[in-house]
Amino acid sequence: MGTVVLKIRDRTNLRDRNVWLWRSFDKLSAFVSHLKTILSLIVALTLFQGDRARKTLEGFEHEEDFWCSRQQRFNLEFARVRPTTQHNISWNVIDPPTEFCLQAKFPAGRFPLNPEEDNFDQGRVHHAAQFGAVPPTDGAGGSQPANRRRHSTCIVTKVIHKQWESSQVEALLECKKAEAEELESLVGREQIISAEMKWKRIHAAMLSKGVQADPSQLRNKWESTLGSYKKVKDWNIRSGVEPYASLSRADRKANNLPLEFPDRWFEILESFYAGRPSITPPCMAESMPGSSGLDLPASSPGAPAEDDRYYSSTDPTVRSNSGKLRKKNASKSANAIVDCLDRFTNSMSEAETKRQDRQAKRDEFEERRLQLMEDSDCRRVEFMQKQHSDMVEVFHSMAGAFVMMATHDR
Repeated sequence: MGTVVLKIRDRTNLRDRNVWLWRSFDKLSAFVSHLKTILSLIVALTLFQGDRARKTLEGFEHEEDFWCSRQQRFNLEFARVRPTTQHNISWNVIDPPTEFCLQAKFPAGRFPLNPEEDNFDQGRVHHAAQFGAVPPTDGAGGSQPANRRRHSTCIVTKVIHKQWESSQVEALLECKKAEAEELESLVGREQIISAEMKWKRIHAAMLSKGVQADPSQLRNKWESTLGSYKKVKDWNIRSGVEPYASLSRADRKANNLPLEFPDRWFEILESFYAGRPSITPPCMAESMPGSSGLDLPASSPGAPAEDDRYYSSTDPTVRSNSGKLRKKNASKSANAIVDCLDRFTNSMSEAETKRQDRQAKRDEFEERRLQLMEDSDCRRVEFMQKQHSDMVEVFHSMAGAFVMMATHDR
């Protein structure tokens, strides 16, 4: 009898043990299920973020353009507008050597400038952009309601070009004259100097004279001044017209001539640039001695005079030096051709460099996108392996429990 009771107790303990095992298995299964759900959510969120970033960046050529758009940055050539209060207009002045930029940020309902009409002291409106859903005025020209325009903001940028001073232009012409004299003293391959190097030297010389301007600004000013010189030159050699110096501003404007071109500038250019073949020679009928009665500015010593160039066949002194003059003009023509080739080569190299940079950025972005996709695939595989190993452990636990139950039953 005692033995039977003992067996009943053993069976009771075994039943309790099995219940405990089943409950533990249920808890473990629930934990694995929750863990699986959490990991699935993490993987899905990661894939969603990667796909969202990929779709967001698809509309932009470069990732930098995307971030500039997200930050609502405009006019990347100039400084970023500093935040201002909603009721005050704040101007930020950026002062490069030849121009400065005014940027204002203010409520749209208090838009004080008209980009199409206001020239702001003969300047020009460079950019007008509105950040906000509501413009300051509606399509019919009326104002928007106050409750709608209260939170909209406008940003206006105006660029005012600063005029070069006469002394600065004169310093630039002196530097070009010194450069021309230096090139004339060189021979052979020494005369072949790239345009970039030439303007770097002129930039250094201008800095020593206290003129703050980068090489591109110096080059643009030189080209504009040279164009004005050619117009004045061609005007003065015409017959039956008043000299440029005697014309009023209205006459100069009517004849498409520069409004200001001092005699000093003309003299400097005549001293070293007049002999270049780029200046169009006058017609023989209009340039006979004494036909125009014009007093051209005198050339500096050592440079050929105007009449000497055009009438070398009638002047024995100039005819004796015609060989040297032709050699000098040929050298200057070669320099001009080399300068043009240098410009073309530099522009082509710059374009190729920019293209390579764009291609490199595209490749980098594509590599990052592929890396993100690869990482997401790796995470998915790791999650599936982890889930498989967890299920294997659960099955092992179940098999062990069944084995224990079978052993105790025996």
